[in-house]
Amino acid sequence: MLQQQIEVLQKENFELKTQLIEAKKEGDIYKEKEKMYQQQMKHYETELKEKESQISALQEKIITLSKTSVIQPQTKPQVSSKSKIEAQPITDKQQEQILSFLSTIGKPELYTEYELEIYREKLASMLKTLFEVNPQKTYAVLHQMINNENPVIRANVVLALIEICSDETF
Repeated sequence: MLQQQIEVLQKENFELKTQLIEAKKEGDIYKEKEKMYQQQMKHYETELKEKESQISALQEKIITLSKTSVIQPQTKPQVSSKSKIEAQPITDKQQEQILSFLSTIGKPELYTEYELEIYREKLASMLKTLFEVNPQKTYAVLHQMINNENPVIRANVVLALIEICSDETF
C-alpha cells in the first residue's frame, strides 16, 4: 500500500518534471522570439529614421531649388524670350529630381501600418511640393497612380489631393 503511494507520487513527480522542462523550453523560445522581435523593431525604426531623413533632405533641396528658380527670373532682366528658355532647364531639373524621388519610393518595403502611414504622408507631401513647382507634371504622376493596378497606390492619390488642397483638386 505505501509502496503503491510512493510509485504514484514518483510518477506524478516525473510528469511534473517533464512539464517543467517543457515550460522552460517554451519560455526560452518565447525569450528568443522576443529578442528577435526587438531587434527587428530596432532595424525598422533605424531604417524609418533614415528614410525620413532622406525625404526631409530632398524636400529641403526641392524647396531651395524652387526658391532659387523663382528668384532668378525676377532678378535677371528679361531682354528676350531666350532668357525664358534658359530658366526652363532649372525647373525641369527640379521636376526630374522630384519625379526621380517619387519613383524610388513607389515600391517601398513596408511591414507595419505605421510605416505605411508615414510613407503615405511623405508621398503626399512630395506630390504637394511637385504641384507647387509644376502642376501639370503632378497631374501626370497622379494620373499614372490612379491608373495603377495596385489599390494601395490608387488610395494614395486621395491623400495627395487633400494635401495639395487647391481649388482644382476639390
